[in-house]
Amino acid sequence: MTLQVNHALGRSVAVTAGEVEHNFWGGPTYVHGRFYVQLDNNGSAAHREMTDLQSPAGAGGDELRGTRAEWFGFRGRHDESGEYSTVVMVDDTANPRHPPQWFARSEEFACLCPAPFFGEELTLPDGQALRFRYAVVIADGDRGEDGTALLAKQGRDALA
Repeated sequence: MTLQVNHALGRSVAVTAGEVEHNFWGGPTYVHGRFYVQLDNNGSAAHREMTDLQSPAGAGGDELRGTRAEWFGFRGRHDESGEYSTVVMVDDTANPRHPPQWFARSEEFACLCPAPFFGEELTLPDGQALRFRYAVVIADGDRGEDGTALLAKQGRDALA
């Protein structure tokens, strides 16, 4: 699944599945063995700026991609209005492979994704269901590291 914070297009949040043939967020599609390729299968997205990726280990950028953590978040300016926001996503402790590795971007576009299949496939027997549960907390303003951790706690409390 991909949680995309698309502030430039109506300040929306979109959730998509990475193995689906349609690219719901726009831009190049990852094709195994070819890296990212522009295909005729996408919507649109516009990224203005996300200044920091949030994890329990601290702030950073794209170098945090692949980090295993209970929660992750974004802090940054969402459009030309100059306003800031903080978005935090918390993985439920009952989810498969908790805590997940996270796929996150702050450079090319804003993307935050708990990625339980980041480094390995998960076999699902025929007839079985696979369920994931997350809390997403969105707040006005850049809440800083301490404030973002507090939002993550609110997300954990909501999942309890």
